[in-house]
Amino acid sequence: ITPSDRTLLSFGSRQLARSSLKALDSGFLSPEELGVMEAEIAETDRLADQLVARSGLEHAELPGTISPTLAAVARPLGAFELLGNTGEDAFRGPRVTPSPPPLANMLDLPSRGDIHNLADATDALERGLRITGTLLSRARDTGGGAGAASASRLAIQGQVISLLQTLFTEVLPVPLPPGEAAAGVCVWSAEPATKAAQLKA
Repeated sequence: ITPSDRTLLSFGSRQLARSSLKALDSGFLSPEELGVMEAEIAETDRLADQLVARSGLEHAELPGTISPTLAAVARPLGAFELLGNTGEDAFRGPRVTPSPPPLANMLDLPSRGDIHNLADATDALERGLRITGTLLSRARDTGGGAGAASASRLAIQGQVISLLQTLFTEVLPVPLPPGEAAAGVCVWSAEPATKAAQLKA
């Protein structure tokens, strides 16, 4: 073993001896057991000294301390000076002029008096879906600063919620329970709905 290993073993032996004395004071070891422990520590130290002598490294020194500073040579990238020959425009992509977001016509939504049959109700749903899509598209394309964009998106999302609430509570009539709807009064049951009309609605 090397002298460094021998030093570590010496530290371990000392720590074990201190722990044995504490165990004796606490009553966990008897004086006889402490004597056995002392003999084992002494034998371990003797064998460790023999191993160092056999290795021929008893006069070797510990490795030196690592320096906190490191000298290095900085080499710039090859042809780095060529980057100064052109401006930044050569590295930019094509200029794109953003188109203004579309405006939603809220007056396109019909009123309750315009709903007379299932076709009118389906048309109202389609108009509401179209207006909602336009509002959400405008919310995604809102420009300006981060704070202004967030405020605008929040306002538009509030308009979408208000639009859906108006569509389903004020524009579309509520279906009447089966058996209580008079003929021709409930637009949802006044006429048979085909599969295509149901999927469209």
